[in-house]
Amino acid sequence: LPGEWLELPVARADAADRIRELARHLHGRSDDRAGARIELRERLSAALAAAEAAGAEQVHVGVALETDVPMPAVASVHPGIAVATATSDEPDAVLAALVPLVLRAAHE
Repeated sequence: LPGEWLELPVARADAADRIRELARHLHGRSDDRAGARIELRERLSAALAAAEAAGAEQVHVGVALETDVPMPAVASVHPGIAVATATSDEPDAVLAALVPLVLRAAHE
């Protein structure tokens, strides 16, 4: 995936530690950012729990498309879902493969 993505550990005991590290990475350690770190930890924990409950094998958190271009997103990888492969790593080709999958999943 383009940009900066971080993986959350699925079904592992160190998930809370990894989420805490990610919150520090994004919001620093200063006291005035504590609320933002707490909110992010809660949201990532909920996203990870939902992905695990749905049988996800991997969960990735999108941090930025490019330096200083925020892109908050969570992507999970599940077994047994047919996924069209992009013909190249060009953005248009990746989107052409991804969009039909997302639309199909939204209606299942």
